[in-house]
Amino acid sequence: MNNNRDIEIDTIYLNNNPYLMPLNDCLLAKRDSDCYNKRFDDDYYFFAKKLKSCDALVIAAPFYNLCFPTILKCFIEQTLV
Repeated sequence: MNNNRDIEIDTIYLNNNPYLMPLNDCLLAKRDSDCYNKRFDDDYYFFAKKLKSCDALVIAAPFYNLCFPTILKCFIEQTLV
């Protein structure tokens, strides 16, 4: 429960999110080009834009067989630009 009115909490669910996709060769080349040209207006950078303005990040995910879920890996890859 959020009793402090100065704190804004935004919850992001990764399942079935249209912005989240696995990083492949084509997306990696696009991301490299966009980084070089400083173009981040594509929906692919939705999560990176959300995280840019946050002061703290809490990640809650299951941890099975010493691994975190693949969808969380995709999330991390998309935010590292």
